[in-house]
Amino acid sequence: MSKIIFKEKQKFKQPWLWILLIGSTLISVIPFTTGLYKQLYLNQSWGNNPMSDIGLIITSISVFALMIGINILFCTMYLKTVITNNDITIIYFPIIRKGKVIKFSDIEDIYTREYRPVSEYGGWGIKGSEENRCYNTNGKFGIQIILKNSNKILIGSQKTELAKSIVKQIKNNL
Repeated sequence: MSKIIFKEKQKFKQPWLWILLIGSTLISVIPFTTGLYKQLYLNQSWGNNPMSDIGLIITSISVFALMIGINILFCTMYLKTVITNNDITIIYFPIIRKGKVIKFSDIEDIYTREYRPVSEYGGWGIKGSEENRCYNTNGKFGIQIILKNSNKILIGSQKTELAKSIVKQIKNNL
């Protein structure tokens, strides 16, 4: 039976991301709220080429739903890394629900390192190609895995010292 030796759950916590999300939601929702009020309550056409009332309602509901959906996605999204004595499991909820399992027998090398999320992978999230994939939510420290098929996987971590210790243990057993 597998014994869990490392477990970490991370969420998007960057203040700039939440400012951007809330700001874009307000920038999207406020004009449509104004338009709905003007056109439906005050009976004044909204804009130079106004939509029909039903068109405005459908468009407004679509914009509201999209923006609420994006905000809910970022509120519920997380990266969970579980390392047992046999394998590493990556869950990136809600995108990867069951978990991507990496067996120790498939690992050629493993080590911890600092990285540059934006310049190396284009930011945070699930980034890169099948041959060089990164899973992260924030920060610039991670566990680098080189598989026997030459593919690379980087898993972001906020537990720097614990991750270093666990990776040493794994490396000694490869």
